[in-house]
Amino acid sequence: MLAVDVCASTLASVASRTHEAVDPAKGTITLQHQAIEFIHWPAMTMTFKVAKPEVLQMIRCFTWQTAMQARRRSPASRKKEATMTHHTAEHRSQAMNDCILACRQCETACLETINYCLGEGGEHAAPDHISLMEACADICGTCARTMLRGSAVHSAVCKACAEVCSECAASCEGFDDAEMERCIEACRQCAKTCDAMAAP
Repeated sequence: MLAVDVCASTLASVASRTHEAVDPAKGTITLQHQAIEFIHWPAMTMTFKVAKPEVLQMIRCFTWQTAMQARRRSPASRKKEATMTHHTAEHRSQAMNDCILACRQCETACLETINYCLGEGGEHAAPDHISLMEACADICGTCARTMLRGSAVHSAVCKACAEVCSECAASCEGFDDAEMERCIEACRQCAKTCDAMAAP
């Protein structure tokens, strides 16, 4: 048994990643913990005697509150949290990966086309047209990040993104300009993939 004077916040931090047993009568806490790298401890079970008995009460309250919070979450919520833990390309559908790529490409195309339009001046640089392309670039970036994070609201964001991309493509089509074609194509493709992701 180790006799150590540990603060409540440290114990609480450790307890959040352990299974523990508290013995108020003996003034001890037994921790079954994972490896704790910053003090070079491997995974093990150890019993500690605390210098301040009131610390044990704080640990018991912390453990009870954590258990109650977990119990309040519905089975569906716990299942969703578990499935969202690892949200990398291999865990996403091909349709979502395609949509993320289309959003990134559209964001890039819009930003580069803004520079081109500002350089051309005239109708190309009309405030409404530039503002729409800026909004399109913004929503495409937001949409891609929402899917990359595995957020459950991605379908709503994709729906909004599809609408903005369609409007941006229509605005760019108003110019008889070959330089605008890349932006038009990127917007159309992004709107198509986002529509698919927004479908029920």
